[in-house]
Amino acid sequence: MTTKWRWAFGPMIGVLVGGAIAQGRPTPVRVGDVEAATIRDRRLVTGELRAMRRARVAGREPGLVLEAPVREGQLVKRGTLLARLDAANLELESKRIAADRIVAEATLEERKADLSLREWQYDAFKKLAERGSSHEQEVRQAESAIAVARARKRQAEEAMKVLDAAKALIDQRIGDMRITAPFDAVVVARHAERGEWLGAGGAVVELVSVGAVEAWFRLPERLVGPLREKGVEVEVRIEAAARTVRTKRFRVVPLIDPQTRTFPLIVDVANDTRALAAGMSATAWVPSGSDVEHVTVPVDALLRNDAGSYVYLVAGPSADQLRAVPVPVTRLFAHGDRVAVRGDGLRAGARVVVEGNERLMPGAAVSIIGAPAAPPPASNDPGDASADGEAR
Repeated sequence: MTTKWRWAFGPMIGVLVGGAIAQGRPTPVRVGDVEAATIRDRRLVTGELRAMRRARVAGREPGLVLEAPVREGQLVKRGTLLARLDAANLELESKRIAADRIVAEATLEERKADLSLREWQYDAFKKLAERGSSHEQEVRQAESAIAVARARKRQAEEAMKVLDAAKALIDQRIGDMRITAPFDAVVVARHAERGEWLGAGGAVVELVSVGAVEAWFRLPERLVGPLREKGVEVEVRIEAAARTVRTKRFRVVPLIDPQTRTFPLIVDVANDTRALAAGMSATAWVPSGSDVEHVTVPVDALLRNDAGSYVYLVAGPSADQLRAVPVPVTRLFAHGDRVAVRGDGLRAGARVVVEGNERLMPGAAVSIIGAPAAPPPASNDPGDASADGEAR
């Protein structure tokens, strides 16, 4: 341990190490080195979580609200009934169209029969004309009658199509009286109650999708270039859920706001446990484009409590008198399997606990696993060794 390092931690080590009572067995731990590395600097930006989908679900048709079964905070699946409107008038219209279609079917059958008769008459007059028993005018009149009968039949067929289209439209309108969820979501607001009159396009509920969310950040325009470099990684932290996401999959919207000179950065964040909610604050470390020297520690060395992040530094006057000294640090960003941190007095070459630190108490005696054992104290009495062995 250098003199400078001793000076930086003098007060803490003096209390926790120099004044510690040597009792109990040391806790075995594994350690890692504190390193200084020149790495691509990153900038901290703030943003918020947004739902992947958010919608004010509205009705296409006007009507009286008969049912509004969902409540705020309720999870709904796609197709879940959100509201049902009174469709009595539309159902009556549907019955009228169904009756008109029956009449149209009868008319079509009648005109088919008339066409068949006209065709038979034409064939008969034509055969008589070939034998000289009929006048040519009668043949011409029969031909004209066939043309008229065919036109009337086609008219009846098209009338059937018009009624079918009207029936399909009225059925669609009746279906629209049942307003359902367009996607899996949670109800965040209701805008219609049972007994209210809902106008066409009136909102029934507001939905926010469940599952994955998006983290949105506004970045200065100078960071567009660094974000487009190959292999760039963005680290997102949602403090309220104690969640950190490191990903190379993000979206940059290439549209600079003319007033703020910023652009949107969007990162998709999985939400399988539904611990994340739209509106939560988020922070992200994004590359700034310059190389800066940072102090890094192994990721397993970093611990956190209510006061913030910290690491256990291994310090002591000798190899057999080591203590775990807690050092508060500010976590910056991940760098491979290490984390860039900022902490007063934390210097390259120091050792921090990476395994066994979760069960340590400040000032606890530790022994490093894998470190060479301290030599036994010298003795002039050859019987001391056997006596010590018998005591154990």
